[in-house]
Amino acid sequence: MKILYAEDNNIDYLLVKSILKEHQVTRATNGKEALDLFYQGRFDLVLMNLSMPVLDGLKTTESIRELDKSTPIYMITSQYLKQQEAYNSGIDEFIVKPIINGQIKTLVDKINQEVK
Repeated sequence: MKILYAEDNNIDYLLVKSILKEHQVTRATNGKEALDLFYQGRFDLVLMNLSMPVLDGLKTTESIRELDKSTPIYMITSQYLKQQEAYNSGIDEFIVKPIINGQIKTLVDKINQEVK
C-alpha cells in the first residue's frame, strides 16, 4: 500500500514506519506538505497527526475531503479530547497515542484487504 503519513515528530514517524515496513510510507512534516504530496500522488491511506506546523491535521483533512471523499484518513494524536472535531473534519478512524503496534497494523491490514 502507498501511505501518506503527515507527522512532524521524527520518533513517531520512525515507529510507524517500522510497524508498516511492508508498505510504502511517504512522510510530510507539516499540513501544507501533506496536501502537496496528496495532490501529486495516489495514496491508499493517509495517516494524519493532529498538531503540525503550517497547517494542522483538522484543516489538512478538511482540504483533502473537499476533493477526495474516499481515501481513508486515520488521525493519530495524543489529544483525545479533539476526537469529535477530528471526525467532523472527515477522518475515518481516530488513533490515540501512544501508538500500539497491533492497533495501527490491524487498521492498515483492513484497508489493504479492501484495496486488493
